[in-house]
Amino acid sequence: MKDERKKAFCHHCDGDTNQEIVFKETEFDTQEVFFESLKGEPRWVVEQREWEITKCLGCDYLNLDIETIHVGNKNTGTQKIPGGSIRKVPSWIFGLDRKYIEILAEVYSAFNRGLFRLTLMGFRTVIDMYLVEKVGDKGSFVSKLKALEQQGLISSTQKKLLDVAVDAGNASSHRGYSPSEQTLQSIADIIEHLLNATILEKRIEEISSATPPRPKST
Repeated sequence: MKDERKKAFCHHCDGDTNQEIVFKETEFDTQEVFFESLKGEPRWVVEQREWEITKCLGCDYLNLDIETIHVGNKNTGTQKIPGGSIRKVPSWIFGLDRKYIEILAEVYSAFNRGLFRLTLMGFRTVIDMYLVEKVGDKGSFVSKLKALEQQGLISSTQKKLLDVAVDAGNASSHRGYSPSEQTLQSIADIIEHLLNATILEKRIEEISSATPPRPKST
């Protein structure tokens, strides 16, 4: 096993790197399956699991791959621990209020685990929180978005996207709609843009209050 190397994904480097294989083992298990037999009788399926731990030669972090093969029907699944990220959590979110940090941590976790419906419902909640903070808890989502646009906080294009995001969130909650990854990426872009702007507003206020006033002209 020593000096055996391969190219594999490293969760810490967030990309494929050269890695040393430090552990590798195969195990077999049998599972009773009831739904595969035409006569309704149970079948036994042999499951093969290959465990492999690799060490990144760039950052020295460990990565675990578990490949599962159902012998006979050739169904294969690979689990990477830790998994790769669909979208990284931006570092600047820790400058937001705690209420945003907590829910965004859960939303990004769901996104990176492929739970797209939960991600969309979470984004809808974040949008609602932002709207209430900016225009108050009065009226429908549509009226809140319109008030946000009238205050110049969002453009007409951003309003349309948020309107679509809210409607998609409702569809996910009540009609079983499952969004695509690209849809969620677009919604995340606009939400991050809005929330990052609130941090910039705070910084501008801090700089303004810390700046000495101009001397009066004589």
